[in-house]
Amino acid sequence: MTSTKDTTIRVQFPSSGVSYSFISQDERDRSLQLAVARQQIAHEGTFLPTWQELTDDERATSEVAARNYLRAAVRAGLLPERTPGREISPDAPRWGVPVDLAQLLEAGGSVTLSFDPGESGSMTPDGDVANEPIAESFTADAFDAEHRRVGVGGSTESPEAALADLKGPYKHEDVPPGYFSEEPPF
Repeated sequence: MTSTKDTTIRVQFPSSGVSYSFISQDERDRSLQLAVARQQIAHEGTFLPTWQELTDDERATSEVAARNYLRAAVRAGLLPERTPGREISPDAPRWGVPVDLAQLLEAGGSVTLSFDPGESGSMTPDGDVANEPIAESFTADAFDAEHRRVGVGGSTESPEAALADLKGPYKHEDVPPGYFSEEPPF
């Protein structure tokens, strides 16, 4: 495992050396927690192997899938962003309202564009799909001058499309109380 200065954590699949990344230790912890819980549910419901019975590569594949589900749920507003240092600004536009980029940048804010290369997917020896491919994607994150999140956007097309999709982030006050679970692991 390696970590860069911007807190990105890169992990390699044990057998192939192919690497995948997490934006923070918090994202990796959440992904692992979801992967373990998901495998336990699969074991109880369909008698699939437990987490402990999976190979290291199967665990890594499950962790990547959980990471992608969590990222999609955050982008869709189903889960709050929990990355430390990326708190949501109380002045952020409401969920789904476009961010005024000129006003944001003039006020000392910033926008970060990121690229996720996706995953190629894999097949079993019998020719069945073992892991669905995940498309590459671009993500735009907008921050105010205090580095609090004020917008999120994403696209599988281009960085320009991710910027065009930049809207106010999910905030708990945007939905009725009790609409989303506050229970772990989410």
